[in-house]
Amino acid sequence: MNKFLKTIKNEIVLIFFTAFFFFQIIYVLNNPVENLYTLNLSLNALIMQAVSISLFMIFITIAIRINEIKISWTIFYITLLVYLTIFMLKVNIPIISLGLIFIIGVILFFIKGKTSKTFIKHTTITIAILSICKMVFMFFVRYRSNFVANIVNDYFYIDFFNYEKSNFILFGIIAVLIFSLLYLLLRKKLWENEDRIFKYILIFVILIGIVQVLYLTTIMVSRVLTFKIPTYDMGIFTQMFHNMDRGLGPVTTVERDGLLSHFKVHVSPIYYLMLPIFKIWPSAITLQVLQILIVASGTIPLYKIAKELKIKRSLAVLVIGLYLVLPSLNGSSMYDLHENCFLAPLLLWLFYAGLRNNKLLLVLFTALALAVKEDAGLYVVFIGLYFLFRKNENIRTKDKIFNLIVLIIIPIIVFFILISYLNNFGDGAMLNRYENLSAYENMGIIGILISFLQNFSYYISLIFKTNKVYYLIVVLGSMAFLPVLQKRWYNYFLICPLIIVNLLSDYQYQHFLIFQYNYGTSALLMVMLLLSINYFEEKTENKLKTNRNFKVLLLAAFIFSTVIVFNLDYNKSYAISDLKNIEKYEEIENALDKIPHDSKVLSQTFYTTYLSKNIFELYDLQYHNNLEVDEEIDYIVIPIELYIEKEILMKEKYLESGYKLSKFSNEYIEIYEKE
Repeated sequence: MNKFLKTIKNEIVLIFFTAFFFFQIIYVLNNPVENLYTLNLSLNALIMQAVSISLFMIFITIAIRINEIKISWTIFYITLLVYLTIFMLKVNIPIISLGLIFIIGVILFFIKGKTSKTFIKHTTITIAILSICKMVFMFFVRYRSNFVANIVNDYFYIDFFNYEKSNFILFGIIAVLIFSLLYLLLRKKLWENEDRIFKYILIFVILIGIVQVLYLTTIMVSRVLTFKIPTYDMGIFTQMFHNMDRGLGPVTTVERDGLLSHFKVHVSPIYYLMLPIFKIWPSAITLQVLQILIVASGTIPLYKIAKELKIKRSLAVLVIGLYLVLPSLNGSSMYDLHENCFLAPLLLWLFYAGLRNNKLLLVLFTALALAVKEDAGLYVVFIGLYFLFRKNENIRTKDKIFNLIVLIIIPIIVFFILISYLNNFGDGAMLNRYENLSAYENMGIIGILISFLQNFSYYISLIFKTNKVYYLIVVLGSMAFLPVLQKRWYNYFLICPLIIVNLLSDYQYQHFLIFQYNYGTSALLMVMLLLSINYFEEKTENKLKTNRNFKVLLLAAFIFSTVIVFNLDYNKSYAISDLKNIEKYEEIENALDKIPHDSKVLSQTFYTTYLSKNIFELYDLQYHNNLEVDEEIDYIVIPIELYIEKEILMKEKYLESGYKLSKFSNEYIEIYEKE
């Protein structure tokens, strides 16, 4: 009996998840396919579902008792693979089927060597045949269902001739093929001489790193000089920093059309680390350059992690070079300053501190990471879970308890405190971006967890929408897909923030390359890449061949990433060519400088950043006073030509209210004042 109870205690989690996926198999089989893509759930159904899972657990427990055996991991793998295969066969959206095939492939790679070769061989062949039959059927059978017709565009069609999405993926693939051809022509001895190849790679990475940082800096500085940065979000942060410089705190007027601390929108005290340098050079240019340097500083902890994992120097330097040209990191920086930029270096330092088991550094970088934003604790918690379950003979029980408290319990507590603060004293936490994750709107995170247990398939379908698949191809492809090639299960904790932050939410900007939501997830994916290299270097006998193959993969990823970065087009790079008209923008600056500093100014979006250095009471033309005339406005600043309907409407209203063209105007900008 004691042996039985000990077995149950040791394997309760495995028993639960085996039962959970048994239930998911029944749910997929017994529900129309439409229900798998929606959260059409109820609490009444939850009771029956909870009973079903409990019965499965009891059945497994009885089987253990009768047969006096442990629940095998193989049984869990079989249950999981059967569920995914049935879901793949039932689903009627090709892009989701392809996504499920990808997940199945990753799982088969993971369990290879953990179960019998016969099982792996037969399972792979069976699933491959079923997958081919399924895809052939889906591609050649004509759809007649109205339901499918309505959603197939959202989930399936990828226009591989659409420049905005797919051309640079094709350019990257072509570049990789060219590189592969060149590699075949290279002498094998060159790759085997570690010292020589290290020198070549080091010089190559340094040059590319300098070029990339200068290129990105030139773009971002040009955007400032040529008035290409809007109120949201650079205008907000520039005004905030000018007010911090004046000793007024992190307050703005443009963010919510009234005087408000930015920390009531997002809790980001980390910005104060940038303030001393901003005080020396108080300009939006300073903020743009600082962001680029902050992200680039992540190369230091990344190299230290590689060294700690005993990865060869040449590979470590290649990883550093890859970090500098990652599309997800460079794209995020192209959307001007955001507090998230701190996540990349801080999370890498935190992971390094965990590897070293340095408690002082763990506390320091946990505190700094939590100071980035109210949701930064999410990244810290998953790093904590990694170190909690990581197998390391040198880590004592008290070290695990310390990690549990610092990396998991404290971040969770801080998260709920900050969310409560924003909801009760601030502008409200932006949790509405995750409303699609819960069938129970008023139950918060508990509602999400219940929905997750009831219909796991829905969350898989969220991940494999067309725009998200494109995003995944670029993000993982730029790292040669190495982050997903793991053989230690706890490594996958580090990919969870990518799934939660970038893929599950339907808020479109969270899975765009050129928005600020990629810093933290990209840093953790780079760590996963190093962990993948570390495992295969440790386990393979032919280390020379493995090392050479990783060099090829990383160089291919490097070329792929570079091509994509230089093709990222979000109306950014044209600012450089516009510098030839710098006299025009200097005239605009001269006109804006003439506006009295104590005025209340209403400005078109592209002038708020510059005006914030002198004007305290500043508002955005599109968002002020519910598009009604504010008679307290002293000056209105607009370009010669307006194209946005709201701005045109506001100009007409103010002209009708008696505002006239000011003497501060010139041939490039119109400034209106009260009569």
